[in-house]
Amino acid sequence: MKHVSQASPFSSFDKCWDDLLCGRRAGHMGMFEYESEGMKEWNTFISEESLYYPPAAEIELAQSAEKMERVLSRIGKSVTLVARGPGTTFKEKDGALAKLLENKGSDIKKIIYIDNTRSALKNSVTAGWEMFPNAEHTLLRRNFLDENLCYQIAEETEEVNTIFGLTVGNVEGHVEDGPPKKFYVNSSRAIYNQMTLGAHLLQTVDINQNKEENETCYQHIHAQTFTPSIKRNIDAEHLFEFEVEFHTQAHILARYLKFKSDTALQTSAGRKIFSQGSRLHWNTSLKLPLKNRIAWEKEAGFECLDDPSNIPFDESGRIGLMHQQKPLNASYPSM
Repeated sequence: MKHVSQASPFSSFDKCWDDLLCGRRAGHMGMFEYESEGMKEWNTFISEESLYYPPAAEIELAQSAEKMERVLSRIGKSVTLVARGPGTTFKEKDGALAKLLENKGSDIKKIIYIDNTRSALKNSVTAGWEMFPNAEHTLLRRNFLDENLCYQIAEETEEVNTIFGLTVGNVEGHVEDGPPKKFYVNSSRAIYNQMTLGAHLLQTVDINQNKEENETCYQHIHAQTFTPSIKRNIDAEHLFEFEVEFHTQAHILARYLKFKSDTALQTSAGRKIFSQGSRLHWNTSLKLPLKNRIAWEKEAGFECLDDPSNIPFDESGRIGLMHQQKPLNASYPSM
């Protein structure tokens, strides 16, 4: 049996890691995925793994004037774009969609880039300056799900938020508790409360329920190495191997760190022994049926502007783009 000593929790990472070890939380550590060399590993993964379909599907939607026609028609002539978590694909996704808006007559007055990762912000604003040289550009290195996040849109513009990358689906919750509705709705409400009255939200959704497809997506070797922040923070990379499982009833694709052998770890609750093959559910990709997603977004306060039959989808029918709006007469649901 291996014995690993760890310092008492004090940082945000340490607290989240201790919660995971003690079973208090699950699927909640995605916020650390892209730190350290994580963004580099992630980019390698999505460029080399052809079976991982979301990026290509999102680009297909973002760059299709035909599929976006109904969405574009609802947005006015002067726009502040709020790109939430653009990562390293602003040019292909958020920026491309803004170009469609510009081509149909909208003036992109300001772009606000919100991302936790410094390299992602640098990449995004570099692309944004090139694509929209006359716009005002503002960078916020923040978690866009932070309920205390504030930003200022340009005067006399409509706020248009974009979320690609399915980030809102990286929601915490134990698989055995079923679909993580409470945590999802709370995340969506945080976005809702940040937005101005009448603001638009354009976000992609993954409704794929095929267990084999979902699990195969993450079997590429780089899917096993784009967790360096987690592994390096605990200095115990040798303890784990990577495993995924799609839980059909909960609609959760769970990403696990699986113990290679019996291991003893020190936690805030004392010394805990993990047997060989036991797993830590550290991150989630939510694959929610469309009717559930619409219902949850409405509970958060949003108005969904398309009925399910009119929501644009990629060619495979797995990735769609929902157009939501904060009503002009909106109230603020309690968190």
